[in-house]
Amino acid sequence: MTEIKKIIKFAIEEINKQLPKKKNISSEEDFEILGSKSNFDSMALINFILIVEEKLKSKKKNLNLLNYLMEQMNSSKSYKISNFIKDIEKKL
Repeated sequence: MTEIKKIIKFAIEEINKQLPKKKNISSEEDFEILGSKSNFDSMALINFILIVEEKLKSKKKNLNLLNYLMEQMNSSKSYKISNFIKDIEKKL
């Protein structure tokens, strides 16, 4: 498992601690972060992104993922964890 995948898995685990069991987020790479099948509400999505950003910062990698993800909302019908991983890896 790559470093980015571990960070995303950690962030999902942290978000799931805050959510009711029936609203838990999947760590599967085909899980939709953005799109009609996503069960992220706006606060969970923002918290997820902030956790990922903080973990990256702790590893001396500074990215503004929230702005990037907001751009994806306008240009994509569906955006999955696998897309997010690839995009982070491209930016590093």
